[in-house]
Amino acid sequence: MTAMQRLAGFVLVLGFCIIFLFKDGRSQGNLLTGKTVYVWDFATRDGEVNSLTGNFTEEFEEALIQTQQCIVIERRKHQRLFEQRQNEKGIMSLDEISNAEKESLKSLHTNIVVFGDIYDDTEAGQLRIGISVQSFEGEILTKTSVLMPRGKKLDAESRQMAMKELVQKLVSGKDPRPSSEPIVVEVENVRFELKSCKLSGGNLVCTVVITNQGEDRELHIYLPNTRIIDSDAEEYLVKAATIGASAGSAKLVSGVPVKAILTFGTVA
Repeated sequence: MTAMQRLAGFVLVLGFCIIFLFKDGRSQGNLLTGKTVYVWDFATRDGEVNSLTGNFTEEFEEALIQTQQCIVIERRKHQRLFEQRQNEKGIMSLDEISNAEKESLKSLHTNIVVFGDIYDDTEAGQLRIGISVQSFEGEILTKTSVLMPRGKKLDAESRQMAMKELVQKLVSGKDPRPSSEPIVVEVENVRFELKSCKLSGGNLVCTVVITNQGEDRELHIYLPNTRIIDSDAEEYLVKAATIGASAGSAKLVSGVPVKAILTFGTVA
């Protein structure tokens, strides 16, 4: 395979991902309005759950309740449903919780779960508090974050202000869920259609259907240069890719659709 063929494969796949992320933020409406929301325990990026992450969780939940835009399941009223999670490593996606906990969430008619992570940037002197909002099917609906001086992390008023800012960014945004129309990119007679993107074990797994509308050709996904960029300007590299039954490359027969799976690593 020539360098040009490898580059062409990279350009096709990367272009598709960029257009998906762009369209993904253009739908209208607040995604929380009228929904039942559960706020999972915030954790550090190392997976630690401690008193500080607990304070941020409670303060975020309180700020969300004050918006009166959604039904927030107050965790302290349902502690017995989630007793087994205590003293466990922090959880960042629905894919990581137990079946029993999923059933508990279902019993509370949960539509949306919010996961939070706290990154202590000692060099910059700041804390980054980020949230990932997920549907009960595991789809990432949106992500956002705020910064606060790390020297203020023990000050309750400063934390509360930061959480109010974070909630305001969440509820003032538009619904980022894709519209019902298919998300399609066509490049050099090859059609890419995004079918889904879901979290799995901290990774973002996207399914794309590829249809070659020209002559038979080879397609190669060049892993080192294939990436996505989220709304916080963070990059995530593809760690694995399959096209049909092949790993990273395949021959595309004219007119025959084939499914590709792209796995982007360590999505916070």
